[in-house]
Amino acid sequence: MGYKIKNLGHNIKDFFKYMDKKYLVIFVVIIIAVSITLAIVFKPSEEEEDDDSIIETAIVEIYNLVLFGPDEVSIYEGDTYQEIGYYATLNNKIVTENVVVNNNLDTNKIGRYTITYSIGDIVKTRIVNVIEKNNTNISNIKLEVIGNTEIHLTLGDTYHDAGCQAFDKDNNNISSKIKTTNPVNTNKVGIYYITYSITLDNETKNTKRLVVVHPKENTSGNNQGNGSQGNSNQSGGSYGSTNENNGIKVNTLNISTNYSNTYTKNNITISVSASGDNLAYIKLPNGNKVYGTTTSYEATSNGNYYFYVYDTNNNYNVTTARITTIDKTAPTLTCKAKFDGTKTEISVNSKDNSGIDYYNYANKYKSALSTFSVSEELDLKNLIVTAYDKAGNYTSAKCTVEKSNSAVIKPDSSENVVAESETPTLKVYISKKSGYYITRVWAENPYKQLHKFDSPEYGKNLYKPKKLLELARNKNNLSNTLLLGFNASAFYLKDTYDASEVSKYPKYDKTSVGTIVITEGEVIRNTYDKAYKTRFIAGVDKNNKLRVFKDAKASSTADINKKKEWANEVINSGIRNTFTHASVLIENGKKSSDTTSMPSINTKKNRQAICQVNDNNFVLITGSNLNRNDLQNIMLDLKCETGTNLDGGGSIALFFESHGSNTISTIIGNARSLTEVGYFSE
Repeated sequence: MGYKIKNLGHNIKDFFKYMDKKYLVIFVVIIIAVSITLAIVFKPSEEEEDDDSIIETAIVEIYNLVLFGPDEVSIYEGDTYQEIGYYATLNNKIVTENVVVNNNLDTNKIGRYTITYSIGDIVKTRIVNVIEKNNTNISNIKLEVIGNTEIHLTLGDTYHDAGCQAFDKDNNNISSKIKTTNPVNTNKVGIYYITYSITLDNETKNTKRLVVVHPKENTSGNNQGNGSQGNSNQSGGSYGSTNENNGIKVNTLNISTNYSNTYTKNNITISVSASGDNLAYIKLPNGNKVYGTTTSYEATSNGNYYFYVYDTNNNYNVTTARITTIDKTAPTLTCKAKFDGTKTEISVNSKDNSGIDYYNYANKYKSALSTFSVSEELDLKNLIVTAYDKAGNYTSAKCTVEKSNSAVIKPDSSENVVAESETPTLKVYISKKSGYYITRVWAENPYKQLHKFDSPEYGKNLYKPKKLLELARNKNNLSNTLLLGFNASAFYLKDTYDASEVSKYPKYDKTSVGTIVITEGEVIRNTYDKAYKTRFIAGVDKNNKLRVFKDAKASSTADINKKKEWANEVINSGIRNTFTHASVLIENGKKSSDTTSMPSINTKKNRQAICQVNDNNFVLITGSNLNRNDLQNIMLDLKCETGTNLDGGGSIALFFESHGSNTISTIIGNARSLTEVGYFSE
């Protein structure tokens, strides 16, 4: 620099003071150049917008969820449920694996269950009814392919099979038992058969659907059309306006169809129109060619009908008319009717391809309802119902006459009613008399509504009847249900009686008195290998009749065959629950001539008995100071046809829970610890 800088320090002012002018100018130029460069580098792009002005493009997610088969199906108790099927798409891409299925189905418990399927914001449901197992024969099963039994596709198409449905002899939808074999490959031309089969008791029935995959339309011209399919009543896709390829001009071609979507029993006329430069002809589904711009085609059945339009260069476009509303089949129809003393009730069971439009009841009443009630007595012997479907087909059927329920028998106004409750299927009225209670019960279906609950710890613990009733209520979801419980059967105690005489199974070393025990239809105890002294078995048979079976007197092994015959008689009656320590008190509306001392003719003790007035009305008698004659006289006063005593002597019990309540009330007694309790429920 030509001089020495001394003691410069950090003061900028001193720096400029000691700097030579020439070097000062150079320094300033450098600073300006650097500033300009930085300004250029960091200048905002003219194309860049402020953050507030940026518009984000939202991605729209469009889900679609389809359940195959019916929305409601049935399976038999204990069977395995087979998922009928479903699929889902997101923006037309298959995403079935993302569907969330919520299934709380318990196939070991009769009931109505809901399975939910969800994806995105779509939720769909299927109802599964677990029903009581019956002896349905495979020959009674109806298999029905859903949709067309013959499908025609073009190579590369996407195909979702609509499935099949099955119905048993009681018209329960058991489609979940169907097994499907589907070999269809839409990427390979060929003829395929989808097989649907159902197996019951090692017998199989099946039906099939034919699927034909056709090759794409062969053309000799350039720029072959893509064959995009239009929807019903809409123009088919065309492959664009004027393009050039190898000097050949490809023109826009359009073809459309129009037809009615109303159900009909007649053929459907499809109107076809085409347009486009150099249009040559229209090719119909039957292969015929029409040289013009308009034509029509008669569809004789449901299915896909393909229409092609060609230009002079053999380019083409295609559209599909999907016909689903032709129904030439009359509905199926069965009918039942009954008169309950005040009104005629009619119920029909029908099925049809297009759906039932309405019913004509007795040629007097028109209704879309499958159950119909009119407050008059119709001529049941000649009652005709006609079902009309939406296509105009109809079927008439003569109704079968159902046995009407017996009228409800209520206490008269002079009685002291201490508890009562009613539901459509069960009505209970408890009256207090001098020294005993009379409980009147009306049950719509006594065979199914009279129950028994066994101790869950046979051979280990016994329970008070009220505790057993609470366990039964919890197990069978009977909370807030009209419930009438009672002590029903006598029992052996291990430390009092020889348990080995009662059962050879340790599980049942405390069991009801008698040689056979049936609970909810299951034969728990059936001694074919030993003979015991005379016992009585009581219960309601499959015809809703109270029955009392007296065992043949047998105490030696020589009488085993008699025991077998007796046991088979009880089982074959269809009794679902047996009650023991019984004897015949009333037969055919009169005192029984049976000489048994159960209970004693003269000795007054705790007594519990049951009698049947008619098909729907029963009476329980529960008291602490009654003998055999007392029970018989009360039953005769109440006009009972059949009567028997239940457990008593040392124990009685009567419990009641009104509909809508969650409390089991003790009316009288709680007896001693027992192996089982009887009850009526809704």
